[in-house]
Amino acid sequence: MAPDGAPRRLLGARRRPSGLLLVAACCAAALAALPQAAAACQAAEQAASNYRLSYVDEAVGPGKACFSLAVAADCSSDAPCCLKSEAKIKKLLLAPNSANPACISRDNLKQLRVTLNAAQTQSRPVKSDGQQLVSTGIKGALSSDALVCVDTSAVPGCNTIKKLCGDTCSFRLTARGPSRGSGKRATCCVNAAAGPPPPTPGKFNLVTINVGTNTSLDAYFEAARARWEKIMTVDLRDEPAYEWWPGYSMPVDDVTIFYQVAKIDGPLEILGMAGPDYVREDYWSTPVTGVMVFDIDDLDTLTPDQWLAVILHEMGHVLGIGSPYYWETRHQCISSCTPESNVTLPYTCANAAREFAALPGCGPTLLVETEAPEGSSCGHWQERLMQRELMTPYLSRSAKGMPISRVTIGGLEDIYGPGSVDYTQADIWNCNAPISAGDEASARLNEGKVILLEPLPRGAGSGGRHGQLDGLIEAARAKAAAKRSAP
Repeated sequence: MAPDGAPRRLLGARRRPSGLLLVAACCAAALAALPQAAAACQAAEQAASNYRLSYVDEAVGPGKACFSLAVAADCSSDAPCCLKSEAKIKKLLLAPNSANPACISRDNLKQLRVTLNAAQTQSRPVKSDGQQLVSTGIKGALSSDALVCVDTSAVPGCNTIKKLCGDTCSFRLTARGPSRGSGKRATCCVNAAAGPPPPTPGKFNLVTINVGTNTSLDAYFEAARARWEKIMTVDLRDEPAYEWWPGYSMPVDDVTIFYQVAKIDGPLEILGMAGPDYVREDYWSTPVTGVMVFDIDDLDTLTPDQWLAVILHEMGHVLGIGSPYYWETRHQCISSCTPESNVTLPYTCANAAREFAALPGCGPTLLVETEAPEGSSCGHWQERLMQRELMTPYLSRSAKGMPISRVTIGGLEDIYGPGSVDYTQADIWNCNAPISAGDEASARLNEGKVILLEPLPRGAGSGGRHGQLDGLIEAARAKAAAKRSAP
């Protein structure tokens, strides 16, 4: 088991709060500038001068946010909304985004859940001054900091905190107690950021460690590592020493990849598998370590350019692109996906979708591959739409590298947060660039020399120690044997 406070394995792990980010309550004039804030506070109302709602880094998913509700030090008795520590909360109202009809539907808001220190409250939709608000059900005196969590994941059409609040969750707090020493009731605005602070800019360190005995691919790993390091511009939280891989105990700054060359399923079948293993316990849940394995039977079947493209591709999976955890669960970039379903599946996270729509000949909708077999469906850009781009599922036998587009770099920013990437590092690519004629086209169409790239399957990273990887290799071998013996 990982030590207390250390990252956990990717799937099946629970997160716990880390440090608090105190966000000062904003004044009424500032609230007026926010599109969602007007519903919470009227112009005559004031910002609470000593009550604070502060976003807590919970890493609980886009549908839930938690806040520390605390009473700060004494405030000035001259302040227009000075609620001292002995004041008792009469009600705490949350203002949903009035621009989204789904977020102000009374029936929908009945599905919103609020907890106070992990105990569910009697939250309910209410009307106040003609505005649709949510009564959080929180009242009484607070003897210490309280943890207030809002879960909107079950609210139809308003199932993320971003949809419910925008960038700022706006509350109206009514308390009775000393206000200017009068003891009368005061109603104040209290606001909190609806998400974490942006990632820390800085140098991104990517370490690759060969845990096998075959060193044939080491030079390509070094080149791929350097390429991704130039793209990433974020300094992730350092992790203390831990045995991330049997026999390998070390601190991690920022991501470490363990890789090996092993026998998988024979030549020209599954070329490699990769994915994140441990993730950080913070809002972004960024990878700490990852694993990559390549089939030894394919070492002599690819050119140097092809190997570099393949390792860049699989390293992209380790960094999170195409991982079910990030795409389906953590950030909900795609809906439920079934391999070989051949359905139209949009990718909806903002950055990659924006970059795709802006490229010549692309747009308006970025699609995810659903035609390919399991392992390549649901975790890559659609092959027909973005052919030859690095993070599509197929590699042409004669391809001389595969470009890293602004779309893929945007996909990383969707995982690591705003400002975490350098778009100037993208290769020149757009949807108007056709596949070249000649050898490459004939190899794709006539010879069947298309190699499947496969990310680590669902469920990898959970369960026991790193024997999980051996099980995946054995499963791939069995699948290939069954395919060869089928009539």
